[in-house]
Amino acid sequence: MLRILDVVKTWRTRSASIRAVDHVTLELEKPSLFALLGPNGAGKTTLLNIVAGIVPPDQGRVEIMGIDMWREPEKAKRLIGFSPQEGGVFMDLTVWENLMYAATMHRIPSSDARKRAKELIEFLGLEEHVKKLAKKLSGGLRKRLSVAMSLMHDPPILILDEPTTGLDPRARIELVDLLRKLVSRGKLVVMSTHITEDAERSDVVGFMFRGRIVEMGSPDQVKERTFGKVRVIEIEVLEDNAREKLAKVLRDQGRDARIGGTTIELVSSNVREDLDRVLELAERMGVRILETRIREPRLSDVFLKLTGVKLGEEQ
Repeated sequence: MLRILDVVKTWRTRSASIRAVDHVTLELEKPSLFALLGPNGAGKTTLLNIVAGIVPPDQGRVEIMGIDMWREPEKAKRLIGFSPQEGGVFMDLTVWENLMYAATMHRIPSSDARKRAKELIEFLGLEEHVKKLAKKLSGGLRKRLSVAMSLMHDPPILILDEPTTGLDPRARIELVDLLRKLVSRGKLVVMSTHITEDAERSDVVGFMFRGRIVEMGSPDQVKERTFGKVRVIEIEVLEDNAREKLAKVLRDQGRDARIGGTTIELVSSNVREDLDRVLELAERMGVRILETRIREPRLSDVFLKLTGVKLGEEQ
């Protein structure tokens, strides 16, 4: 359904050049929810703008259902819907007027447009907001409206740039639920995000860092390839000095131990043995452990392991 072949894009200024997309190749062959996961500045938006036919690549090809985006852009763009991170809706128009505007842009006949708009309003839960101005909607409802506008011409592929950014947890969950329903209706949904909880619910996740795709697969596949059959021991230590001291000793012993907030996170393939050792070590060092917890690795752990950078940190 979507092929990205050796795509390169460099932004140039008078003083510098930045390789935003660095020889990216990926192929998505069937309906699924694909999450492009990475921090701000990783190149996600540039890549999606290239796929959507907004920004031309310096090198490489994008094929939409076998059609080259940059050789036959009109044909290719009929097959995609695009919802940008910012904008995408007209604030001084109502929900209904925004949808009718999208229908006009796609040259949808009036009778078909009205029918399609009603279907999308019901599907996306916008029935109570049809006559509201977009600027009066909550962030979550505005995102839904943007998705509805991108679906007016019923494209097989939907591309969304950071659709859950700025939403509260409930609105994020509801929006991803809607995207999964679109997949069940046969659509390929591609979304960029820096929020690992949203990417956890994808069918396929691609980790993007400094313009490259550094890992790709289902969430379970990438976790297993990165860590194997392991768990993460969380050791909560409130005192900063004690926490740093314990983590350093563990690292000096060759252990994968890192600090997150008040917690030391220790990757372990033998939880019982490692936990006993940590407790014994802490007692010898006089470190007071408040609590220990055991969990499975998250996509944020995978990203940190692959890149050495936490999502949300500057590259």
